[in-house]
Amino acid sequence: MKRGLLPVVVLGCLVLGGHQALAVTLEIVPSSLQGPLGTTREAEIRISGAGDLTAPSVATFDLEVIFDTTVLSFGSAIYGDPALGDQLDLLGLGSITQTTLGVDVVNLFELSLDSPDDLNQLQRGDFTLVTLTFDVIGAGVGRLRLEPRVLGDAAGRALAVPEPATVLLLASSVAGLAGRSLWSRRRRLDASTWLVSGG
Repeated sequence: MKRGLLPVVVLGCLVLGGHQALAVTLEIVPSSLQGPLGTTREAEIRISGAGDLTAPSVATFDLEVIFDTTVLSFGSAIYGDPALGDQLDLLGLGSITQTTLGVDVVNLFELSLDSPDDLNQLQRGDFTLVTLTFDVIGAGVGRLRLEPRVLGDAAGRALAVPEPATVLLLASSVAGLAGRSLWSRRRRLDASTWLVSGG
């Protein structure tokens, strides 16, 4: 293996290798809310990229949503997917949920009571975790920021949740290392050509 490509291969293995590097994505949709004063707006926290009717499945989460208190006032949190139902309560056993409101943040927690086998065999790979409602109390655009604290699978392992900035940084690092390796190789070829031609 060429020495210049080794950092690219090692970094690629760190990003792609192993169970923990599964490309699970969390997002809040939409990420900003606005409207006439006194109206209610909704935002969904969605997960994608987990196993679809297979491991790994989501068994617990602990998330924070930070919101603009000059524009929005927190209303409620409804756990589960509007169409698929609560994917952390597949058999109707219930789940442990807790919604805690701070000054400009709402903490959302859910723990499934379903067995790991049931979660792995019955849970979809893409679904809504929570639907949030906010009342519009001010003019402008109320930004929402999602901060995952814990996202665990049915086996008790943490699921990797790449943030967009982290993914961009890793991608640019890999591209930079690959470019540097190719530039070094081209430079060596140019030098050897110069020596052969007697320049």
